[in-house]
Amino acid sequence: MDKAEEHYRRAQLLNPRMAYAHFGLGTLLARQKRHSEAVVSFRKAISLDGTSAQAFTQLGLSLFALGEKPAAVDALKRALELDPKDKGAKAALREAGFPAD
Repeated sequence: MDKAEEHYRRAQLLNPRMAYAHFGLGTLLARQKRHSEAVVSFRKAISLDGTSAQAFTQLGLSLFALGEKPAAVDALKRALELDPKDKGAKAALREAGFPAD
């Protein structure tokens, strides 16, 4: 486990209801291509704070990486409901063949 992962996991232990710690860990895991674990972290972050377009976008990207296209599209569409200008969600939906505007 690297230091960054250790940091986020420690933050989760200290305050399990801190959405940022779950989102941060999910982002780190996604960058390491550990998408199954990232999905768990993003879903936890969303359960704690369902207003983060970034969390939904990152969840969608990890779901796409896992081949879970319908769930990914749903997450990305939710991101756009929260932030219609979310460029990451728009780009991912376009790549998947869905209109993003």
